[in-house]
Amino acid sequence: MHRVLGVVSWLDCLIFVIFLAPQLLIDPHAGFVKVLFWLIAAIPYFGGGFTMGSSYFYLEFLASLASKLKDTGFKNPSVFAIDYTLVPDSKFPTQLNEAYKGYQILHELAREAELVICGDSAGGNLALALLLRLARPPNGYEIDKSLRKPSYATLISPWTILVSPNNDNTKGDFLDAPQLHKYGISYANSGDISDPYKSPGLCEDLRWWEEALPVNGVHVLYGNMEVFSAGIRKLISMIEEMKTIKLKVTERTTVHAWPVVQLFLGSSMREREEGLDIMAGAISEALLLRKTTDAPN
Repeated sequence: MHRVLGVVSWLDCLIFVIFLAPQLLIDPHAGFVKVLFWLIAAIPYFGGGFTMGSSYFYLEFLASLASKLKDTGFKNPSVFAIDYTLVPDSKFPTQLNEAYKGYQILHELAREAELVICGDSAGGNLALALLLRLARPPNGYEIDKSLRKPSYATLISPWTILVSPNNDNTKGDFLDAPQLHKYGISYANSGDISDPYKSPGLCEDLRWWEEALPVNGVHVLYGNMEVFSAGIRKLISMIEEMKTIKLKVTERTTVHAWPVVQLFLGSSMREREEGLDIMAGAISEALLLRKTTDAPN
């Protein structure tokens, strides 16, 4: 069954497009519109891995992020979330196609906006795969030259390689590598699991990455105690080789998807909001400060 595309439902999306979008996206007095394109991942607490989860679970996280972005100086931050189809209802390439379609819709709605693509865990996998697809579509698809690259990317504990011997269980993390590998194989739909659109971390073509990654940079947040840490460090090393791409890394001695985990389990408001503050600050630094620097004297 095809799941809902959007934050709540098709009806809510229709209401947004008809009644709210003109005010949010066209009003010349609203200032620069900043839109986040968030690829919702499976719920990390339950080891979802393309098999469970929903944008409903992330509503507090996304609303809080929008609020934080406004606090950093964005006049009209907006969030566009995709509730992509889960396994086993459908498998690859359905989820990537839905991510691509969502990006097309957002691009049409917010032609003058700065687009920031984000994702955590399996959503981080889709975010990376989408960037690769925007730059070089798979065989049988033509590149859409009307689509511009996102302005920035934020990746929280991205699942870069679906199945890897380096995805080992750790004493500190809550994920289980063997179970995740089963989810990854199921998502891959019996095809080549090393396909870069399925396991972006296995793409070692630096020129392709330079074409794909946002020119204003990439922010990677992860915990060095998590199952995916080896694959994430490999991705970071590849990006560091590309001198044209600005990279920010926030590493903590903690678990998978810690900004999301801390929001729900943090013992203080400061701890709950730490990841959100870091993310919003990095986006503001990359986009707002860039505009200030680029402005004529």
